[in-house]
Amino acid sequence: MPVGGPLQWGHSNRRKFWFGFSVLLYIVAAVLLLSEELDGPDLTWGFSFLLVVVTSSFGWIQVKRHGELAASYTLTAHEIGSIQTLALEISDETKLSEFVNAAEFAFSREHTQWQARRDFG
Repeated sequence: MPVGGPLQWGHSNRRKFWFGFSVLLYIVAAVLLLSEELDGPDLTWGFSFLLVVVTSSFGWIQVKRHGELAASYTLTAHEIGSIQTLALEISDETKLSEFVNAAEFAFSREHTQWQARRDFG
């Protein structure tokens, strides 16, 4: 386990920590809900609170992921906009070749980022 606590870990480790923590809280909430059925003390009072905390943590994880995707797609949209301006400058085959190479490179880079997010996200 990395030294320094969850705040100093890498992005992937923090996400795994919070996901695991949320799952653990879901399990605790389920035990609290079933405590009376398991012949234990009535602890159902804590279920609602834990359910709100867990649901909020999963919501926060999703908001963070959405923010990452939004930043990535904003960058891609900017690059595509830059490529569109190159299309206006096409006057011969050399400029057309440069335009096609720039477009292919930008879309290839976005595809690589998409695959990395899908594989490691």
